[in-house]
Amino acid sequence: MTVAFIPSPKHGIVHIGPLPLHAYGLMLAIGVLVATKVAETRWTRRGRDPKEFAAIVVPVVIAGVVGARIYHLFTGYKWSDSGFVGAFEIWKGGLSIWGAVGGGLIAVLVLALAYFAVDKFVLNQRREGRAVTTSSSESKPPPNEKSVAVLAFANLSDDKGSEYFSDGVSE
Repeated sequence: MTVAFIPSPKHGIVHIGPLPLHAYGLMLAIGVLVATKVAETRWTRRGRDPKEFAAIVVPVVIAGVVGARIYHLFTGYKWSDSGFVGAFEIWKGGLSIWGAVGGGLIAVLVLALAYFAVDKFVLNQRREGRAVTTSSSESKPPPNEKSVAVLAFANLSDDKGSEYFSDGVSE
């Protein structure tokens, strides 16, 4: 015996006045908003700048929507019905969660690659340039002598044969 249920719309579309809302697209949008809010909260709790988060989220969400549409065009779109123009009519339905995940993943990979490239080739050179100017002002050459590094370890095991690990490391 069913106590309560929410009836599904006949065609998956809910009309609010003249505005048709597709249930699948609406659920995707709600999911994106909730996930974005949760991720932004976690991002700021770790002491990160919310502007950085927005710079990441906007391209990832856009790429997710584009990916969702592209995946649908190649798996479920009827090219004979609306042709090429219909491919851009996203408001008529046709999104795929796997395309959204794939598009978002591609955006994350591109952003990560761009971040590391900028960090390595632009920011690192600037940091090295500053380090060279500060060290050259001191004009103190590095020593040519050998050095010894000793790291103290404690033997926490009952095995006395491992005692030599606590002696340290020297070079």
